[in-house]
Amino acid sequence: FQTIIDAGITRTSHYCLPAATIDIQPADIPAACLSSPIIFNITASGPTTLSYEWFENGNALGLNSNQLNTSANTSSFYAVVYDGCRFIQSATASVQQLDDTPII
Repeated sequence: FQTIIDAGITRTSHYCLPAATIDIQPADIPAACLSSPIIFNITASGPTTLSYEWFENGNALGLNSNQLNTSANTSSFYAVVYDGCRFIQSATASVQQLDDTPII
């Protein structure tokens, strides 16, 4: 916020710094067994402190981290980065689940 006093009138204006950018998108995981641990990462940069929110199938997970630790399933995941002014959505990443049915 910027406060300007002009002719005795105080005005507050909101301005944004240059937008944050996502430098490295979360990547698909080509093969994982059901429930095995997996990690998604995102790298973002910007002129301010960034916050993160991860989503699974469009539902917020409540995590503020550039890394998501979860277990393999058939969901899709993406992150939203907030730079204090704008929300920037990452690419969606998914897991290719292996058939872990025992061979008899």
